[in-house]
Amino acid sequence: MILLITLFFTFIPTGASSVSSPSSISVDLTTQAISIVGNDEFNITANEFNWPGSGTDADPYYLELSITAGNPIQVNIKDTTVYFIINNSLISGGSSAGIYFENVENAVIANSTISENNYGIHFVNSTDNTIINNTVTQNQETAIRFQESPSNRIINNTVTQNGLSYLESLSLSSHLAGGILMNPSPHNNITGNIIQDNFGVGILVRESNYNRVEDNLISHNSDFGVHSMGSLYTQYKFNTISYNGYNPVDTNLDGLHLNSHLAGGILMNPSHYNLLLNNSIHHNEGDGVYAHEIMGLEAYNNTIYNNLEHGIELERVNDSIFVQNTIVTNAAYGVKINGSNNITLSDNNIMDNTLGDVFIESSSQLVTVTSTETVKSPSNLLPITLFGLIVLVPIIRRKYWSEN
Repeated sequence: MILLITLFFTFIPTGASSVSSPSSISVDLTTQAISIVGNDEFNITANEFNWPGSGTDADPYYLELSITAGNPIQVNIKDTTVYFIINNSLISGGSSAGIYFENVENAVIANSTISENNYGIHFVNSTDNTIINNTVTQNQETAIRFQESPSNRIINNTVTQNGLSYLESLSLSSHLAGGILMNPSPHNNITGNIIQDNFGVGILVRESNYNRVEDNLISHNSDFGVHSMGSLYTQYKFNTISYNGYNPVDTNLDGLHLNSHLAGGILMNPSHYNLLLNNSIHHNEGDGVYAHEIMGLEAYNNTIYNNLEHGIELERVNDSIFVQNTIVTNAAYGVKINGSNNITLSDNNIMDNTLGDVFIESSSQLVTVTSTETVKSPSNLLPITLFGLIVLVPIIRRKYWSEN
């Protein structure tokens, strides 16, 4: 079937964004599975299916697909660098994946629905591609999975109700991601997405460095909203991370555990030198932020409230700083610190947390507090005030205090 449409589309090529001029083009709606290896085969297939374009940056191939028949992979493209756009498409029923790219560059997947596949979108060794304005839903495993795929963009997608096959096997020890998985894939941008009602983790960044996770709504996922695992120098900025740890179908499966911790907002275990900036983290089943065996975490201007465990829990965390955060009305402590060293809390608003504002376990050393929280400590720490700082040093008797 040939459709005459008017196309208005923003193409995002490697390195920059540009807007193509509106044009009237004749498009064949492709309804059979696509399998392409190499640029030459892409050019032949484009001619066969009457796809407009020439495969260049200025004139990308344009594909509209409606592929719903049962195949292992509905769109299978490998070893290409031609520019192409998959737009306004429906891709479902892939028993392995809806879209599979391996060693692909310069592709855009836009304004499409990818549903009821095993994996929704699966990239391997692919770079400089864009996934934008899609709905990725009801896939059996991860909605969007990257393996060794750097420098891609995931923008303004709705990722919901994925990970259906994980429902009966969910446990935090298995680190399953229903929403988005980086493994290992550095230098990707995950921006402006809605990631909610998935089984498993909303976003799992595993052994993937220098990623940016910004302006996303990450909510109602049955595991942690975000899990950073073995990853360095990732920025989490301006996200809303809320109501995670609740099973979206069966409340009997709420409260999955890791080291006796309920699933909550963010888990870092272990990941070093990451940034939390201007996030809103609230109403999660467990901790707002649980950091375990990490170093170099910096957290600024986050709002962390109404979580059902601690606002922030630090366990064996070193050389980290928390500045100008608002940590209020959490169901346990605002900040709990255990077995951690060289931790600075500065100018935070920490108040009205049920068990107390800051609790420092006996095994922690060199914890500095410069704001007015109520701090509790077990027996071997004594607060010494020096130039407005409270520095905790070892002693042998029990001491609790408030700093006014």
